[in-house]
Amino acid sequence: MSIKSYVKERHTKRELLLEIKKMIIEESSHKMKTFKILNVNTVDEVMRQFINIGNMSYFCGDNDVFEYFIESLFDIVNAEPNGIDSEKLINRIYHYSLMSAKNYDLIAYSVILNNIKKNILKLTEAQPVNQYLMILKDLAAISVSNNLKAGIMEALHAFRGINDHFVDNKMQINRMYLKNIIISIVYSAEKSRHEKLKDILLAESSEILGFPNPQDQPITHFTGTAPSSKK
Repeated sequence: MSIKSYVKERHTKRELLLEIKKMIIEESSHKMKTFKILNVNTVDEVMRQFINIGNMSYFCGDNDVFEYFIESLFDIVNAEPNGIDSEKLINRIYHYSLMSAKNYDLIAYSVILNNIKKNILKLTEAQPVNQYLMILKDLAAISVSNNLKAGIMEALHAFRGINDHFVDNKMQINRMYLKNIIISIVYSAEKSRHEKLKDILLAESSEILGFPNPQDQPITHFTGTAPSSKK
């Protein structure tokens, strides 16, 4: 049986994603028995089929399958199976996030944003947390440039939950990084002359930034250079 035949025999894409995910996580760490049955030589071949299903679900608007696909991508990243480059998978998640923001796809946008938040809440090390925060920053920045209020509100809701996690776990470095990201986003709103959006950002993030009331310490102009959104 070939991997293509195996794909065709599965009844649902969600079921297929689950089985391929198990294959990638479990078989890549053992003797690759299932891979041999399917005439597959490397885990990359199976991973390509997995990614193809995710791509189809995104472009076809199959939101249920796409949500499970994103969740499964994070499961694979967190499992760190042999033969899989987790950095490439995170870059792929980043790619999907940018597409969703640029295409005003709020469902996919929310799916990715909430999964990033969920994974941040599992972490306590600064570097992987900041890597995920950078994706959230770019999601929010694109929403600002497109004057997409709904996207900004989703991002701010995630930022507040993440900030609470940082406070509870005394992750001061990450809290400072988050504050800088929010200031950068406010700067982007000001630069784009989206004054109403800027006011929303300040009001909704005042607690994170340390302003009990936004009116007490308004930010009207920023000096210096905002952090780059490039990875």
